[in-house]
Amino acid sequence: MTPMLRGAAARALLPVFVLALAVGLLAGCGSRNRARIMVPDSSFSVNVVPTPSDWPDEARDWHADPVIAAQQQRVYETYGTPEYFRFLWRGDGEVVRQGDLFDMLARHRKDPAKFIAERNPDMEWVYLDHGVTYRFTRSGPQRADLSDPIRIICQYGDPQEVKEHSGPDGARMLSYQYYNIGRIFYFRDGEKIREERQPPMSGYEVRR
Repeated sequence: MTPMLRGAAARALLPVFVLALAVGLLAGCGSRNRARIMVPDSSFSVNVVPTPSDWPDEARDWHADPVIAAQQQRVYETYGTPEYFRFLWRGDGEVVRQGDLFDMLARHRKDPAKFIAERNPDMEWVYLDHGVTYRFTRSGPQRADLSDPIRIICQYGDPQEVKEHSGPDGARMLSYQYYNIGRIFYFRDGEKIREERQPPMSGYEVRR
């Protein structure tokens, strides 16, 4: 099981991460218009980023493809501003662990643009109040129920550690461990099934 990086280790690689993300998104501006560059704060989460206060700026925030831009406008008119944007680093849509992401980035330090080009992340709109997410493609907007793991990450940031478990029936379960606030959340099929509390541990930052 891969523990999340502690604050100091994450901050050490953050300049390279920011550079890689900026280079990669700028390289993809042909498909994203003159896209706003959203850089996650690794001290909080590499999976989600709060919506900027000046969003939306049509020149930077709507997709360059008019078909997709029209979808985005319709969703915006229906639901308003999403509270968060989620980086889809993995093809299967799973949450990326900070340690895994920074390990991958460390292996591409000499060519960060290549790293981002290979994993140029799509963005998902997260509506906490409505409990839904939206992802946009030419075939139409993909609406999904907001999973409890993503809701928890939006509230508390990335967990310090993610563990996999097997339930009594052999089903896959996940636990998110937040040592900084003394909480452990257990999930199955995208739903929180229980929560445990323990004394907060020193050495871990309390995230915003």
